[in-house]
Amino acid sequence: GVIEYIKESGDLMFLDQSVRYYDSGSETVRQHVLRALDYTLAHMSERGIPLIMAADWNDGLDYVGRQGRGESTMVAAHLAWMLREAASLLWFVGSDTLAQKYVELRDKLIQNINQYLWDSDWNIRGTRDDGEAFGSSRSIEGRIYINAQSWMVMAGAAPMSRAVKCMDSVKKYLDTDYGPALFLPAYKEPDHKIGIITRFAPGTKENGTIFCHPTAWAIMAECILGRGAQAYEYWKKVSFIHRGNNPEVYKAEPYVYCEYVNGPSSQFFGEGSFSWMTGTASWMWKVCLDWILGIRAEIRGLLID
Repeated sequence: GVIEYIKESGDLMFLDQSVRYYDSGSETVRQHVLRALDYTLAHMSERGIPLIMAADWNDGLDYVGRQGRGESTMVAAHLAWMLREAASLLWFVGSDTLAQKYVELRDKLIQNINQYLWDSDWNIRGTRDDGEAFGSSRSIEGRIYINAQSWMVMAGAAPMSRAVKCMDSVKKYLDTDYGPALFLPAYKEPDHKIGIITRFAPGTKENGTIFCHPTAWAIMAECILGRGAQAYEYWKKVSFIHRGNNPEVYKAEPYVYCEYVNGPSSQFFGEGSFSWMTGTASWMWKVCLDWILGIRAEIRGLLID
């Protein structure tokens, strides 16, 4: 958020403002940012992959890493993304030594990602405390997760051949009439080694639905790969403008995003749920403006792509 604000505003003095911590004490915004990065860098597995701990973006994965050993592919991609963004900003403000440190840490992280998290045609979603992979070709349920693919492309952590292959796998295994699913197949039995996500009814909430928020990331990934037609197809499939033309199935407002659309395992496949309650709108705005239209703010100015 800090880096995006600076890209838009050019307000570098913001980095030197003193801001209180929630518990006690104050430091500059710059130190807040660096401490956030260093926190994740200090919570890595023996293989150099970030720990998932209580959960990551997907809070339904709340038992994957309770014992402090489970790994998160999504956090690994987030970290690769942020090390790149932070280094760019640090170089711009003259903190070259620190920028170089983060570049080297990013290079090592990407090496670990590609050594341990690739699974023939896509990236696994992570590992559990017992060391077993989930979101893997060996998984019966929850075999492929969309976020482990899109974020690797967004973060520039995947070689081009793997970037194309993992997004091709999203199209092949996850795409539906209403957009790409969060993962498939849905979990049908509770799994105490995964978490509450396995206790939602199949095809509802995060369990094998078209969870609209991650669709924005799939669109961005396809734009990065230069596949504009695929990006637009995903956008159209989850757009309330398009879905609102079929209200008997969608059953949600034709002017706002839903958190999710019931997935293929649900008897209500295609029905929208939890409208308004989602980060989809802001991310769709960002990917449509920054990537489909190609007008985006960078540290050094406005990029027209």
